[in-house]
Amino acid sequence: MLSGINFEKFMRKNKVIEARLLIMTLGFIFSYLLTNFVIDFLNL
Repeated sequence: MLSGINFEKFMRKNKVIEARLLIMTLGFIFSYLLTNFVIDFLNL
């Protein structure tokens, strides 16, 4: 999902660590939201 997004437009050149941290943070956020959605859906 996140591999299809071009982060080069948002990040400056030579900022590889910051770009990887952004991708990891977004991955954690999306997985948290998806997990909460599934748990709430199963509780119905």
